[in-house]
Amino acid sequence: MKIKIFAFIALSLSALSIAPIANYKRIHESTKPLPVDWLGWKSELYNMDFTLPYLGNVYYHLGISISPKQVVIGRDGWMYLGDDFAKNITSKRLGATKSIEPLVKKIDISADAWNKWYSQNGVTVYKVLIGPDKETIYPEFMPDWAASSPTGVTDAIVDNGHQGIFVFPKSELVEAKAKTELPLYYKTDTHWNALGAWIAFNELTASLHGSAPDLSFPEAPRFDDYTATPRIGGDLANFQRIRVNLKDTELSLTDKTIRQMEISQFEFSSMKLISTGENIPVGAPVTPTLVRSEGALNNKRVLWLRDSFGSAMSPFMSATFSEILQAHHKRVKPASVAELVKKFKPDYVIVTNVERDSHDGYLTSLPPAGQ
Repeated sequence: MKIKIFAFIALSLSALSIAPIANYKRIHESTKPLPVDWLGWKSELYNMDFTLPYLGNVYYHLGISISPKQVVIGRDGWMYLGDDFAKNITSKRLGATKSIEPLVKKIDISADAWNKWYSQNGVTVYKVLIGPDKETIYPEFMPDWAASSPTGVTDAIVDNGHQGIFVFPKSELVEAKAKTELPLYYKTDTHWNALGAWIAFNELTASLHGSAPDLSFPEAPRFDDYTATPRIGGDLANFQRIRVNLKDTELSLTDKTIRQMEISQFEFSSMKLISTGENIPVGAPVTPTLVRSEGALNNKRVLWLRDSFGSAMSPFMSATFSEILQAHHKRVKPASVAELVKKFKPDYVIVTNVERDSHDGYLTSLPPAGQ
């Protein structure tokens, strides 16, 4: 640890000594007006932005983050989200203390209220899939100082009741990790990959089958049905300013049957066609987006309140359901959800919510009164 600290100080001092020379050249080659006073010159000469990709790369290999509130560097180059996002590290270090009891009760009341409201408005099944954070599944690569408590907040929420609503595939992902050398999450990104998403989707389908036994689902792939290819670094590598310098692993199904299904995306409010093409991952929607799929196994409508953890899962959803109205759970208020239900008339409502964001927002909300 001392070696890393000394290296950090030495590199920082070196960068500070080089910065004025490099920036002086940049200033005079720029078309922007020259600084007019000493403070302006000082700000420009000691601007360290140009050094960040170089420092980020060196610090990464030393296990040091240049932006520790955004990204934490773990063992073997694994990266994790920092405390700038839902107090991600701190909340897991503290774990399920007595102070979370009001939160657990609030989420319990919300789940019961929404389930009742959906049932009264024609929805036959309501499910909430909580996507485990990467450190929940891969804690062994976390630095010691950031180790999570053995009693997790999300475990307490799910164990409190409503097992018929909540799906938290933590144990299934950990079990799968022990059976294969393939990664379930990206090393340099916050998200699960296609394999991790499938395992989570498989648990969702098991829960759906219990509520709607007539549904059909895609055949579960085996580990050796996935092909690994290299890709550039992910969102966490971007915080370290070294995304293009890092390599990660992309997994894709060797069997292209699901991918070759045709899907069409429409802006729901206007029903304007956005795109038509292969059944590839659909990014987190900015506005409510209707996805129709040719040849889906079930002629059912689903309102899917999701976030970016739904992207890798979206091809499996489209292979299963003919019409899916996708909306980001952070971009819709309870009144908006009610409006979407009444306009779209879904058979099912499914929520996909990443673990770190499952302790507030929609999962703590209540349906609009009088609707």
